[in-house]
Amino acid sequence: MVIYIVMDSAGGLVKYTDKGEQLEERSLQHSPEHSVPINGVHSVHFVLIHGGSHGAWCWYKVATRLKSEGHNVTTIELAASGINPKQVQEIMSISEYYEPLMTFLASLPPKEKVILVGHSVGGLSTSVAMEKFPEKISVAVFVTAYVRDA
Repeated sequence: MVIYIVMDSAGGLVKYTDKGEQLEERSLQHSPEHSVPINGVHSVHFVLIHGGSHGAWCWYKVATRLKSEGHNVTTIELAASGINPKQVQEIMSISEYYEPLMTFLASLPPKEKVILVGHSVGGLSTSVAMEKFPEKISVAVFVTAYVRDA
């Protein structure tokens, strides 16, 4: 499911599904079969995907806040970004760029689901991941991000 977050005229945030249905406020807590216990409490696993000209480092404030709330957070370093050793000249296709995300998702345990958060060009990676690993993604969030049009 894709969720759109829109600011209303009063400055509040309203959430809509991709079908235009307004969502009610819900907790980020998932059912135990889709979450990972941390200190005996089930938490959500967020996977944060950076945008163009960034690296995983750009999520440090968000990741710190989510972790302080007890959530599991993984920040992905896409190819030729941040500390990823691949050089930009070595990337011959967009699929090589988002390969670190695909490798990570493939390594998740079979019943674990994550919330993907993609920013900017990281939205392309998020879109592909949703198609390739639908059973491992509970929600995808696009933060001013591109969405692949298949």
